[in-house]
Amino acid sequence: MAQQYVIDIETTERDPELADEWIDQLAAWHGVVSAGPTGALVVTLSLPAEGLAQATATGLAIVAGLATPVAITAQPESMRDERQGWPRVPELMSVAEAAEALGVSRQRVLQMIDEGKVPAVRVGKVHAIPASAFAGRRALEQMA
Repeated sequence: MAQQYVIDIETTERDPELADEWIDQLAAWHGVVSAGPTGALVVTLSLPAEGLAQATATGLAIVAGLATPVAITAQPESMRDERQGWPRVPELMSVAEAAEALGVSRQRVLQMIDEGKVPAVRVGKVHAIPASAFAGRRALEQMA
């Protein structure tokens, strides 16, 4: 099963004008180009892969068409986020998804949110409900 990997590849290039050219070519991989600690351009890619070896080989193949790679770091996206100290974003559900999970109408879910029976955060005009609120069957029965 594929998972997302983040690949950072330092190149031999130091010309910041190349960054704009590369960004367009790397759009499919959510490419970012920045200057590394040595002043060399570093390409950061986010791509799906079956494993670390595949992610590394794919990242190197993509960047090799642009510049000479000299260093690479490849890791699962979740590991990189954890190392950066970024909080995990909980899996969220819409009101319609919550209604389906509970076997009730959307209107009933909105009523349950107003009553404080279902935790939710308003995001613009919609509610975001943590999927963990419906983790156990017992929790579902208590809410309905």
